[in-house]
Amino acid sequence: MIRGMNETGNEPSVDLLMRPRIVLAAAETAETRRIARVFEGLGAEVLVANDNEVAINLLEQMEVEVLIAETRSPRVDGIRLLAAGRRLSPDLCAIFIAEPGEIDLATRAVQDGAYDYQTRPLNLDKMLAVIRRAHADRELKARLNDLQRRLDRKYGVHNILGNSAAISEVMAKVLQIAPTSASVLITGETGTGKELIATALHQNSARRNAALVKLHCGDLAAGLVESELFGHERGAFTGATSARKGRFEAADGGTLFLDAVGELPLETQAKLLRVLGSGEYQPLGSETTSRADVRIIAATSVPLPEAVTAGRFREDLYYRLAVVQIEIPALRHRRQDIPLLIAHFLREASTGAGKSVPSIAPRAMGRLLRYAWPGNVRELKNVVSGMTLAADDGRMLDVVDLPPAIQELPEEGQGIMIPIGTSLEEAEERLVEATLRSVAGDKQAASRILGVSVRTLFRHAARHREG
Repeated sequence: MIRGMNETGNEPSVDLLMRPRIVLAAAETAETRRIARVFEGLGAEVLVANDNEVAINLLEQMEVEVLIAETRSPRVDGIRLLAAGRRLSPDLCAIFIAEPGEIDLATRAVQDGAYDYQTRPLNLDKMLAVIRRAHADRELKARLNDLQRRLDRKYGVHNILGNSAAISEVMAKVLQIAPTSASVLITGETGTGKELIATALHQNSARRNAALVKLHCGDLAAGLVESELFGHERGAFTGATSARKGRFEAADGGTLFLDAVGELPLETQAKLLRVLGSGEYQPLGSETTSRADVRIIAATSVPLPEAVTAGRFREDLYYRLAVVQIEIPALRHRRQDIPLLIAHFLREASTGAGKSVPSIAPRAMGRLLRYAWPGNVRELKNVVSGMTLAADDGRMLDVVDLPPAIQELPEEGQGIMIPIGTSLEEAEERLVEATLRSVAGDKQAASRILGVSVRTLFRHAARHREG
């Protein structure tokens, strides 16, 4: 028995379906013929397999976007069919038809990567919505992969990911100033990716064929910072048993990246200022002045103007370093980039662990989108890597895999108060607005959470603007 769409397909569904190839694995019955007839009427190509073993043969022979199958079959059950299908096509949209006594098996299939299951009477409207969602997911993944390839070509750093306005503005500024020799001060919270931006600046500059030398100013004792920067001669201080060149010499003709520059001692700040002014420096214990042609890129996670006011940082050095400033937005201010970053880190962690962890369930993604991310992109990468390492090979990540602090976040909508007496239209408006706020206005993310199309969200916004 089938509920839902009529055979003529009154909804404008052909364009949304994009004419997928569907394998329908079920014994030939009136119900099977009706399912095939409905989806063929919507523009899909439907191949009917009498059992799951025949379905595997079809999956091996051609590219298939959708699999609709019984959970039980005389020779191959749904779990084995799903594993074979996902091995052949990782983006396969699998929907299972389960009898009342097979719910546990169907649930396991969903945990292993199936998109949905149904019990009879079948609801073809819901089945169509699932196929549309799977198509949207494939489209999104293709866009993410294309964006990553373009970022690799354009910026030279594959880990700089994002299409939000905030990060796009940063990258536009990188491209604008990279070819110059201006000093750059990169600001932002810990974990936002300041070193990646410094690398992008260097790789897009005329100095790209010379060295990019890095120094974290907070990792060294005060007495060793000058030695690291300017080098030293043998016997310059206790323990200096041999001469050593400094970072300025190593970076000659290239770029010197000073991370945590706000932690430099005041005495070293004065010497750094002189180098920036003249290009000359003197190694410790040497009477010879050396020269270096170096571009300085500095980074800090503490506000340097406040350090200047407090007397911990020289004002003249601050202005010398901050010829151009780039502020990296916190991850909570560009939440629409989170799915893209997760896809990248998941792929990276899966490859490193030698396993296939295909994706993250929508419920888990919703919590990841709402988490505050105090450690920013670095924390997100660590969370995804940890989840991937702990997950079973081939299984979709879900809420149970999240760290406790993220697991405990409420489901979407639990924080929305809708008083009794609120009209349905107003309640809908509150839900849509709250969801959009939770994902920083990203309509793609909001549409996935709400289970509606982006076009529907645009129509909703236009209707309320007119009202």
